[in-house]
Amino acid sequence: MTYGHITPQIATDVLAFWNGGRISSWFHLHLLQAIAEADETDRSRLAAQYPAYVAAYELAAHTDGGRDILQARTTDRSE
Repeated sequence: MTYGHITPQIATDVLAFWNGGRISSWFHLHLLQAIAEADETDRSRLAAQYPAYVAAYELAAHTDGGRDILQARTTDRSE
């Protein structure tokens, strides 16, 4: 599976969200909080507008090794 739509910045933001680190902006912090707290219907609505952020969050939250995949994306500059 490829994760090209998850940019290095998005991967960095999601990892920071999980680890209590600094996120690139207040907007992205609140977006990730909304994704984390959303039910399935609202998360689908968020995914329609912010697909890469929702995909990255889902990867970190529900995939074994997902955070490792995101960590690898943080240094991937081949976009």
